[in-house]
Amino acid sequence: MVLKMKVLFATSNHNKVAQAKIALPDFEVEQLDADVFEIKSLNLQETIERKAIDTFNLVKKPVVVEDTCLFFEAYENFPGTYSKFCYQTLGLNGLLKLLEGKDRKAKFVSSVAFIEAGMEKPIVFSGEMNGRISEKIVGKIVYKMPYATIFIPSGSDKTFNELTSEEKNAVSHRASAFRKLGEWLKERKRKKD
Repeated sequence: MVLKMKVLFATSNHNKVAQAKIALPDFEVEQLDADVFEIKSLNLQETIERKAIDTFNLVKKPVVVEDTCLFFEAYENFPGTYSKFCYQTLGLNGLLKLLEGKDRKAKFVSSVAFIEAGMEKPIVFSGEMNGRISEKIVGKIVYKMPYATIFIPSGSDKTFNELTSEEKNAVSHRASAFRKLGEWLKERKRKKD
């Protein structure tokens, strides 16, 4: 029996861990229940790199962190790295109101960063999912993933919330970023062996 390579994923979100496990079937994904302070920047790359470095400095082990942002076509860099803050302050109804009469195109961008001892900076992998924002909230709002109730992926007439796990994994921005990480880890292991 071949042992699977372990990936330590620092997040308090169990749904993200479940998605990472599906996207990384050749790896043992272990959750590290940690929430590290995130710098506030409009630059997603800067935010995820700092989060990875700070998490590594805390745990002193090879670690993976992830951050997802939603971007509205109608507004530059918004809500972007402030997606969670915007949901907490405006709520979904407030955000829907901001889009009344505006272009409803949107995209999710997930960034996954890996860092270990000896790396000058983390390596970052990104995945995108294009779509549009619905006119209303569809389904039950899950606190850790509220935007799934208003985001309709391109090529679908259902919100992300309404898709099956298999459908989500096929189009998911997060799954795409984790698959890229998995390919990089496998290639790196091949080169070392």
